[in-house]
Amino acid sequence: MNKFKKVLTLLLVLAMVLALAACGDKTEPEKPATGEEKPATGEEKPSTGEETPSTGEETPAEVPVLKYMVLSGGTGVDKIETALNARLDELKAGYHVKLIVYGWDNYAEKVGLSARGAAAEEEIFDLATTASWLGPYQTLVREETLLDLTPYLDKQAELKASLTESSIKGATINGGLYGIQTIIDKTPMARDYYGWNVAELEKIGLTIEDVKGIDTVEGLEPILEKYKAQFPEKYPLRGGGGLAFRRINLLTTHADGSYDISNVYAQDWLKAKFEVTARYLEKGYLHPEAGYKVAEEAQQPADQWLVFKSEGEPGAYAVWADSNKTPVFATPAADDTVVYSNVVQGKLTSVYRHTKYPEQALDLIAKIKFDEQVQNILAWGIKGETYNLDENGRATFVEGQEIWNPWQHQWSNDVRYASPVGEPLDSAEMKEKIEAHNKPLIPAVDLGFVPSTELQEKIAQVDAAVVDIMQDVQNGRIGQLQSMIDAANGAGVDDVVTQLTTEFEAWKAGQ
Repeated sequence: MNKFKKVLTLLLVLAMVLALAACGDKTEPEKPATGEEKPATGEEKPSTGEETPSTGEETPAEVPVLKYMVLSGGTGVDKIETALNARLDELKAGYHVKLIVYGWDNYAEKVGLSARGAAAEEEIFDLATTASWLGPYQTLVREETLLDLTPYLDKQAELKASLTESSIKGATINGGLYGIQTIIDKTPMARDYYGWNVAELEKIGLTIEDVKGIDTVEGLEPILEKYKAQFPEKYPLRGGGGLAFRRINLLTTHADGSYDISNVYAQDWLKAKFEVTARYLEKGYLHPEAGYKVAEEAQQPADQWLVFKSEGEPGAYAVWADSNKTPVFATPAADDTVVYSNVVQGKLTSVYRHTKYPEQALDLIAKIKFDEQVQNILAWGIKGETYNLDENGRATFVEGQEIWNPWQHQWSNDVRYASPVGEPLDSAEMKEKIEAHNKPLIPAVDLGFVPSTELQEKIAQVDAAVVDIMQDVQNGRIGQLQSMIDAANGAGVDDVVTQLTTEFEAWKAGQ
């Protein structure tokens, strides 16, 4: 367990250093489920093998070719290019696309090298998938390698109108918009959800109607108690990062729109959250090793857990149902409604500053968002070769195919074709989920604020000092709370709070 803990610590520290826009937000790095940031929620990753960029088909010299770097695996990229370019010709786009493809193991490195011109010429992109954790986005902006899309967005009225104010502000840095949030349902951020194992609920005589109103970690207790009484050998609550409270920021926006800048680790309200999970650990609702690999493996079988808390978007329940091989019902958490910058930046499409085709690049972003065929080609590939549709129009990848394995949600929160356990975007059920997800969202007071490079480095030092201990405290080991507070103090959190207050108030006065 200690070895795993060290590896997990390194990953968490790296993720925090890459995502500083929200003044020290400590979202646990997870696989993005239908979209976020980081990842977060049971979606199957594409191949992690080294990918070689495709050369594609020959295109007449007079037709511009946009080099588009995407996160995917697969050995048939040329086929995807051919299908995509055929559709662009049907739309009379006036340009073609060459896909530059890398997998999860090296994409973040490659997009940074390509942006800085340190890669081979054929690998330098015109546009690319970026994120707070890919590039990362803020680093690429700081190094002046991405294009400010503000003047070009005015020429794409439909695209501009489709973005929420939070989507624009959250991706804006020093007055420039360097990434377009790739969403198609006006959901500017992933939220925490409680995911219920429907089959296990039924074993204790309950249905989704009995849990649909539970939206706090405190509200879980009566159901956890009932389950534990019937199955004393099981641990009904699956642990993980952010179990007590995910968005832990030195600059905290509250649900009523007020804010404070403080050493959040020492705040009584946060301690109260940790005390809840400590009680759950003591009562056996949480696995003794919650947050570590041994517990993850023990609770992997679908009949070994009742509920989890994880980050996702309106269609995430379908991803979780598929990854857990059991029906999942999910409801959004009431305490995760503040839109922070680094969450908005969880998946973006950016344009290289020195591209020769800025207007065409933005037009491609618009076509990916609004043209169902373009999006389906990128998200699913080629019908009959990479995916099939059932009689209800739901899609599944062809088992064993290695042609195309993309991270689908770099192109949307919820792809156009629903999976067999999901719902189409235009269905009444999905519209209801989207409304429930979006309605309570409020923008963080620091949305769009970017600390100085010096302050970002100091925040990263505080993050690194507390991250390992935070894993324990989040999962009920409250005896470590004072150690976490001491670690933050030792890393200079008070000086960081002072400097953060000065920089933020100056920024706020200029808005």
